[in-house]
Amino acid sequence: MSEKFEIYYYKFLLIIDRIFILPYKFFYFIFKNPVFAYFLGTFTLGFLAVLIGKLFLGSIFYLNRKYIKILNEELIKWYNLSVEALEKEDSEKFQLFNKEANEYFGKLFFLNIAQSISLLIPLPFVLAWLQFKFGEIKFFLPFSIPFVGNQVNYIFTFLVCYLLACMLYKKICKFLPIFRKIEEFIAICGDVQKEIKSMAEVLKKKKILNCCKIEKHKSIY
Repeated sequence: MSEKFEIYYYKFLLIIDRIFILPYKFFYFIFKNPVFAYFLGTFTLGFLAVLIGKLFLGSIFYLNRKYIKILNEELIKWYNLSVEALEKEDSEKFQLFNKEANEYFGKLFFLNIAQSISLLIPLPFVLAWLQFKFGEIKFFLPFSIPFVGNQVNYIFTFLVCYLLACMLYKKICKFLPIFRKIEEFIAICGDVQKEIKSMAEVLKKKKILNCCKIEKHKSIY
């Protein structure tokens, strides 16, 4: 069984090798420098991983949109009720409503974590190919990094390129029609702030009122 898996795994790597190697060949053709070609190719691969991850994330948000809407609506309802109970100084109802709001908040929180994992789906495939292609190559840095040293491998270089690719994506996603819509859709799914009453404002008002009562009480004496 393990031998068959290794055979299929090797065949899979050979298939994706034809695609993943293209940016490396392109940049080597342009610069004739293997180091430049490696880093620019790895950055390109990292950027493609970001784009594919965002497509997965947008698709999952779209499939779960109705469930997310229900959770958001329930969170808004119970949270606002808890704020109203606080305004009326009804501690029993406040605790009941706040407990319900926390439950729906927890569901949304863990759902968002589970959905965000889809961003990382391309990474195992990319890292597997990099290990297959550049696993034996070591890079010597002109400086030493704590716990790493001055010698790094494909994992370190890819992670650096991937983080830079994430930063680039944040800068240019608004200029990419499909990804701009994905970001807008994700923002809409998670935006409940406009409809949630501010508990901080209620507490602030209560504090002011309490201070006024104290001052009035002092003035009597």
